[in-house]
Amino acid sequence: MLKARDGGGGRGIRMVHSQSEVTDALERCISESPSKQVFIEKAITGAKHIEVQILGDRHGNLIHLLERDCSAQRRYQKIIEVAPCPSLSNELRAQIHNAAVRLGQHIRYDSVGTVEFLVQADQNAFYFLEVNPRIQVEHTITEQITNVDLVQSQIRVAFGERLDQQLGLTQASIPLNPHLVAIQARVVAENPRNNNMLSVGKITNVHFPQGQGIRIDTWIKPGCIVLPTFDSLLAKIIVTGQSFPDAVSKVKLALQRTEITGVETNLDFLSALMSSNDIANNLMKKIHIKTLEEQMNVLLDASTTFAHERRARAAAIVAEAGNDNTPAALAPTSLAFRPGDAFNIELSDTNDKEGTLQAHTLQIESISTNNFPEELVAEVQTSLSSQPIAISVSRKSAVGSKLRRKASPRNPSELASPVTGMLVEINVKEGDQVDVGQQLFVMSAMKMETVVKASVAGRVQGIYANANDLVEAGDLILETSEAKESKL
Repeated sequence: MLKARDGGGGRGIRMVHSQSEVTDALERCISESPSKQVFIEKAITGAKHIEVQILGDRHGNLIHLLERDCSAQRRYQKIIEVAPCPSLSNELRAQIHNAAVRLGQHIRYDSVGTVEFLVQADQNAFYFLEVNPRIQVEHTITEQITNVDLVQSQIRVAFGERLDQQLGLTQASIPLNPHLVAIQARVVAENPRNNNMLSVGKITNVHFPQGQGIRIDTWIKPGCIVLPTFDSLLAKIIVTGQSFPDAVSKVKLALQRTEITGVETNLDFLSALMSSNDIANNLMKKIHIKTLEEQMNVLLDASTTFAHERRARAAAIVAEAGNDNTPAALAPTSLAFRPGDAFNIELSDTNDKEGTLQAHTLQIESISTNNFPEELVAEVQTSLSSQPIAISVSRKSAVGSKLRRKASPRNPSELASPVTGMLVEINVKEGDQVDVGQQLFVMSAMKMETVVKASVAGRVQGIYANANDLVEAGDLILETSEAKESKL
């Protein structure tokens, strides 16, 4: 395992299976590391990610505040966290707690921190992973089950207060078997059906549930812009229950009652995950850090059901509001196109004094997606061709540096950005001969890099973006062979 010293959030981590993978993996880890420092360690596979919350002061006092199960991950980024871990034996749990405390005491740790381990519970074994000397995203669930404000505690010990006096905290005051279970679900602006690609754009509507045992931490509201330069996290849905099944039931309901529009999210994927047998009926015993990747297709299929239910609820709300004439397939703000609608389109150059223009006519024959202005997918007849043509119109996000032509997915010589983000480097120039598999350019989104390589051999005919440009997924970046010009 190659790991950047200062990566985090899934960045700067690459598992290497053979010597041939080392060079590329090392380059990516170094590039994603601010310090450019990378270390190597043994890869532990099939392990759970268990972390222990510790808290120390400047007077030698240090305690743990139980553990969290953070094994539900994608690309080494946690998306579901549970406190305490529902599947650890008491013996193994105590060993992990003690190891975390001994480490903190040895380095005289005097703040909040997290000691992370990879745990193979079936072998009663665990391995030290790292220490995070800070508040973490998932600190919320520890707060819920211990009733300790970790952020406030961090500040107070920084001012020199004692855990055992001013804060009233000792190890004995933290129950080893709390009567509460907390679960946090991370809602992110990503599309699970498209390799968790970042979704950018303007948030148009937000609604979160409220009630006993529900906590929402978020930064979004209608009008906010999601950019590719920051983490994709939109909100944390935290629920607290009397037992693990109770907490699971609550978080499933909270996810179903959360509405976010304007960008793609993982809400339905989270619902599918929380409804899976490995979580709902097996106390997460079989959930390890690669489980989501191994079961991705099954979870995506299950998420389709939740997506349909979400759309049905939205349509019902529209109907109840009195918009009975609005087709169920339409969003409330949609413009309703219908088969048979015809339009005249005129294109002219505003700088052309002679007023030369192109005039075309199109008529809609059939519609498969009618959600304009977000998306319209249809077949149309045009004055350009005697045969129907397919047309797909989708809203462009506000992040692109400029208007760009989309690459044709049917033409392997047109290389598009696979993600919405920043073009950090271009490795070729016009006129270069490239071979299959040669690195062409590198994209960065949420500080994680994606390398684009040539799928066909050829000569670079054109480069349509520059380093540091913000581009959208699908934008044409580079052309490696003579492409036929579109007559459209």
